This record gives sequence, C-alpha cells and structure tokens, in this order.
Amino acid sequence: MTKYAVARGYNVGIYDTWEQCEKQITGYKNAKYKKFKTLQEAENFIKEHSNIPVNSTGRQILENSKSEEFIISEDGFVSVFTDGACSRNGFHDAKAGIGVWFNHGHPLNVSEPAKGITTNNSAEIQAVIKAIKIALNAGIAKLNICTDSKFVIQCMTSWIFKWKQNNWKTVSGKPVIHKDMLIVLDELVMKMECVRWEYKKGHSDDIGNTCADELACHGAKMP
Repeated sequence: MTKYAVARGYNVGIYDTWEQCEKQITGYKNAKYKKFKTLQEAENFIKEHSNIPVNSTGRQILENSKSEEFIISEDGFVSVFTDGACSRNGFHDAKAGIGVWFNHGHPLNVSEPAKGITTNNSAEIQAVIKAIKIALNAGIAKLNICTDSKFVIQCMTSWIFKWKQNNWKTVSGKPVIHKDMLIVLDELVMKMECVRWEYKKGHSDDIGNTCADELACHGAKMP
C-alpha cells in the first residue's frame, strides 16, 4: 500500500494519499517528503529526517505528550505562538497571512489569509485575535501569547491605555491606526482570566515562532 511520508512540513506524519500529503508541503520552505510502498519505509524516512517520532499507525507523537495537547506552563498558562506575514508590504498588491500554532499537528493550528488592510502589523493583530478566539472557544482561561511583534505587545501593554483615555487618538492628535482591530483585541483580552505577553525574536531557533511563521507565510499565499 502506498504511503507518503512528510518529514518536514506543516504536520509531520505519514499520509495515505497524495492530496493529503500535498496540503502539508505546499508553500512550506524546505519541505521534505517522499513516496513509499510500505509503512515501515515511511517510518524510517521520518526517523532519519525529522526530530518528531512517528508511531506504528503513522501518526506523529511528541515526547511525553499527544499531538492534540496544549503546551501548558507550571502556573497553568497555555502557550500559543502567533505570527503575521505580508509579501510586498506597503504595496497595493500586498498579500498577508496569519499563523496560530499551539503544538505540532494540533487541530487548532491556523494558517489562513489575513483580511482587510494587508500589512505586517494588521496581520500580526489578526493572528492574536484569532488565537484568543480559539482559546475562548476551547475553554482556556490563561493564555501566554508568544509573538515576534513588539508592535502588538506595546499596543496591548502600554499604548492602548493612553489611547483609550484620549478617545483613540495618538499623542499628536492623529487617529490610531488599526483602531477597530485593536478594540476587538482589547475586548477579547478582557474576556480571558489572564493574558501574558511573551516576545520571541523572529527568525530565531525557537520552534514555536518558526512554525507560526511558516503557517502565516502559507496563509499569505492562499487565494
């Protein structure tokens, strides 16, 4: 029986059809995959080329956890990594995407196009909005948002308090850019028991940030 092994892709694993495999590699930078005649050959390929092990059924497994589990800190915060990507940022034909990553192969991971104004910052905000909506629907009370956007962190931990006091005007009296999205984000944060913001340097070796970035880039290429 034919098997398709994805050692590097959006979701590492073994797939029964090319259509399933293709979804995991299209747009993924340096994807690594191969077609095999047996499950054993496919498993060996992933063991050789990926640091994520796969069990005998071909599903990826994580050390001491299942792929659908959240990453939870000792004080009960669920970590989520968000990112926004925009090709040709600042041009009229710019395309943006958002990425939300909870864990390897997690069913709540998101890769989709950004909506409305297509800039890096708008995509970053939308990614966080999406993450919090998902968290609320999943019954998560405490969320640790990991992002490489200092802009978003500054907006939500510093600038927003002054903006709200100043009727959503900057210190120079100009309207706040992305006001509508920031209001939505602020309202969502208020619905959580607690939100913690963690800066992650972009394009580093952090696996969560890397995966969120890949999801966002993939989303930017979607129609």
